Amino acid sequence: MTQSLNVLLKKSFVFTFVIIFALSGINTGWTDTSIQAVPTQNLSLPYDLGKISDSFQPVPGHQAPLLIHIEDAHAHFATQSKIRGILNYLHKKYAVNAVFIEGAFGPIDPELFNIFPDQMMNVKAAKRWMKEGQFSAAEVFGIENGSSVALRGVENARLYEKNLKEFRETHKLFKTQQPILDEWNSRLKRIKEKIYLGDLKKWDEAATQFAAGKINILEYTHVLKELSLKHALSFEKYPELRKLFDVENAARVSPEKWQKESAEIENFIKTRIPKIDPAQKM
Repeated sequence: MTQSLNVLLKKSFVFTFVIIFALSGINTGWTDTSIQAVPTQNLSLPYDLGKISDSFQPVPGHQAPLLIHIEDAHAHFATQSKIRGILNYLHKKYAVNAVFIEGAFGPIDPELFNIFPDQMMNVKAAKRWMKEGQFSAAEVFGIENGSSVALRGVENARLYEKNLKEFRETHKLFKTQQPILDEWNSRLKRIKEKIYLGDLKKWDEAATQFAAGKINILEYTHVLKELSLKHALSFEKYPELRKLFDVENAARVSPEKWQKESAEIENFIKTRIPKIDPAQKM
């Protein structure tokens, strides 16, 4: 069960990636822009744009370029708006001027999207297309900054097309297999109704709703907290889960740590909260 914690109230997620490189003295080959070195110390982001969840330093004595990895949600306007803000902030404050983008191949020339003679109209159109899910934040960033930045797709075109073809073939099977999955889920639900008792049933319903995106992560974590306290499991052991109930720390929750802690409570609920023995029910 996985949920994006970087947009805490988003009901479902698909993670994709935008990668920004800052390489000293390397010319991109598709622009005259030379990518300057970016200071690695004291790199920060405004609180309203995002947070730096992890950082890694090279072994002392070894030189390494700065790499900034931004987690992305496709066609999610609020997320794309934040990423656009992050890119512009890094560009202006740290002179980051090269963006490497997943889902594209080779150099990307933002000038191709300047369909109006007025640059403000081009930016306005790009923002609208981003809202409709047609443009990504990186593309809007490129249109806004023109030749002062360089965009390049990181995909291998042949492998990407192969993967896309296989995805489409698999998607066709989904339509034929979905009725079978729905029937099995229906049977499983009927079995659970017969053998799950109150609190176990309450957790299962919440977990199912969370997986389906019908409740958000805070609501689901509240159920985990309630049941753990009720069944004498100390909630103090789970700092990442507790952060969600703290306004100042909610945005600093680590997705990986949250998943690990929630899985531990889920396992406790499944193994410690009693259920009816199917044999006895018979």
